[in-house]
Amino acid sequence: MNHFKVAIIPLLLALPPSTAIADRTDLPQTYYKHGLIEDAKREFIAVTFDRKADDEEKAKSLSALGDIAFDESKTALALATWRELIETYPESKEAKLVSERIGQLGQAVEESTGETLDNAIARSYIRHGDFWSRGKEEKLTIDSSWIPSDKAAIGWFDRVINEFPDTPAATLALKKKFYTLNGWKEPGQYGSEYGLAKMPSRVDPLIQVFEELKVASPNDPDLQRFRYMIAQGFWKAKKFDQTREWLQKIIDDDQGKGGFYKDLAEWRLKKVEY
Repeated sequence: MNHFKVAIIPLLLALPPSTAIADRTDLPQTYYKHGLIEDAKREFIAVTFDRKADDEEKAKSLSALGDIAFDESKTALALATWRELIETYPESKEAKLVSERIGQLGQAVEESTGETLDNAIARSYIRHGDFWSRGKEEKLTIDSSWIPSDKAAIGWFDRVINEFPDTPAATLALKKKFYTLNGWKEPGQYGSEYGLAKMPSRVDPLIQVFEELKVASPNDPDLQRFRYMIAQGFWKAKKFDQTREWLQKIIDDDQGKGGFYKDLAEWRLKKVEY
């Protein structure tokens, strides 16, 4: 028994703190979550060069670096990073996911037309060409005339919801789908109208998306706002009973917290009909 103690104590002393043996991507992921993007990039890069990091951690880091570059509209860098991921860690789940979609990702609407150029002479030639063609337009201008913008947008949001269920991306897509269905009017005398701006009586699609969001993110801070938007949709359509019903839902869900939308709902309930 004493020999066992002698053997085990040095082993315990040799172990690093629990934070040190955690996944090496936890820290940069936390930086990223809190908006510390530069710190996150620095830590992810460090993981890719860390000899103690395993392949899974390095694959996660490369994938994240590609995501960040894409978020920053550095499409060429994002594609190069994801290709490195696919070539270096082809069996990782991150590489398999990216390899399926890299062709689509490369078609970003505002992507840069060129890859990163390592050759200084080539870069100088490119700059000379840019000087003489500085009036050119490198971003695609899309004429969306007669295209139902709301339906096109919802189609993309639905792809996220269906292909990436139970993820933050799906929750975000549900919110954007809700806002799209709520609608808008384009500026100008002949601007098109969408959603409730075009058909004020069609509130049911909003409710359907709201219910999906409530299941996906039951404690989401936007739920009260969306309840009010539904109530306001009914109010604009002069469906006053439904308006009262949804305003009361806001008050009931507040549970005495005294939130902004509870206060707003109580004010609106004092004067519903018009």
